Amino acid sequence: MIKLKDLIASTVLGAGLFLINLAPAQAIIFNWSFSNNVGGIDGTVSGTLELSESNGDGVAATSVILKSTTNPVFDDLVGFDFSTVPNFQNQFNVTGGEITAALFGTDFFSNTTNFNLEFNSEVFGDPDSQNLGLLTIAGNPLPTSIGGDGICPENCLQTAPLFGDNTGETEFAPTFNAVPETSPNAVPETSPTAGLLVVLGLIGVSQLRKTIRN
Repeated sequence: MIKLKDLIASTVLGAGLFLINLAPAQAIIFNWSFSNNVGGIDGTVSGTLELSESNGDGVAATSVILKSTTNPVFDDLVGFDFSTVPNFQNQFNVTGGEITAALFGTDFFSNTTNFNLEFNSEVFGDPDSQNLGLLTIAGNPLPTSIGGDGICPENCLQTAPLFGDNTGETEFAPTFNAVPETSPNAVPETSPTAGLLVVLGLIGVSQLRKTIRN
């Protein structure tokens, strides 16, 4: 007859193996970057964004932070998280740890400092520029409907006009690269609790085998 302690040992082993194989939703961090093409000043900006899932559609960024700039105009923004200000859009499609579409834009009517990351954003029904990087402290690039061309004339890095169709022209989009240690392909660390449960379970199973033989 199997003793209670042997049954408990087997249960502990099973629990440990379950914890090791359990794969919770994994957050992932990306580096982003873009350089000026049509804006009023030259330069390159880069930073990080964090998504709560490494696979999914319409995933919202929990942080979008400027980390560096080659133009001193934006020095005061280094370290700023654009997800903390009013946003028009905040959604990303991510598959296997790669961003396949992005639509992040601050609210031009609420903010003077504004920021956009757009990549294949037509999949979200975006009628305007679908591939775009923009950072400005000059307010709103005026739309063509009121005499503007959707381009910031000053204090602005911009890869393409804000308004107009550039579907498929991904050369104007920001670049996104997953931080390796946050990628779903990275080898996860085993939980110390799970490892301890497995060791205790193996000891118990060994005792169980001895009991059965005797």
